[in-house]
Amino acid sequence: MNITFSKWVQYYRRNNQNLKYIHWDDNYKLTTNEREIIIKSIQQFQLGENSEGKYLIKRAQEYVHQTQDQDYYEALIEFIKEEQRHARDLGRFMKVQGIPLLRRQCI
Repeated sequence: MNITFSKWVQYYRRNNQNLKYIHWDDNYKLTTNEREIIIKSIQQFQLGENSEGKYLIKRAQEYVHQTQDQDYYEALIEFIKEEQRHARDLGRFMKVQGIPLLRRQCI
């Protein structure tokens, strides 16, 4: 199956228009054990999802300059927007659960 980048642009835009409601008022709190199990990985994942994608965008612009495939660039921008939305939602969950956000990678 050959999916063009214009189809990906459509997918991301349609997906953004059909988001499921998140029940932020749910008062469930993670147990101490649950929190200990997920804290490091969820912090790293949230940080990674929050990337501006500057290097990726620069490389995409170079690719578009060579190929004239503007749909590739648009799909990439929509992908980054979706990942950033994931980061915002996950960050909100973390705040509710008292899990601090990371500001940079801990390597």
